[in-house]
Amino acid sequence: VELQSCLCVFDVDRTLTGKQGWRGKCPQNYEVAGSKDTAYGQGTLLLSEFAQNMDKTFCGQCYHGIVTAGQASGPGSDERAEILRR
Repeated sequence: VELQSCLCVFDVDRTLTGKQGWRGKCPQNYEVAGSKDTAYGQGTLLLSEFAQNMDKTFCGQCYHGIVTAGQASGPGSDERAEILRR
């Protein structure tokens, strides 16, 4: 299937990021040392397996949108930079 134009939109908390402190329960998630995630209980940023591999899905060929009900740790944060890097 050839994709013309598509948009994939994802929520930040628990879709692009995992629950802080759960690296042992979600071993495919990646803990970004030194990057803070201020959502919910706060802690070190944990990127979900999906966030790390989005480019390997059909969404890798699409435009990306990101939404959140929170702050994604605020403007200029390491969390926002890391998510956009992916």
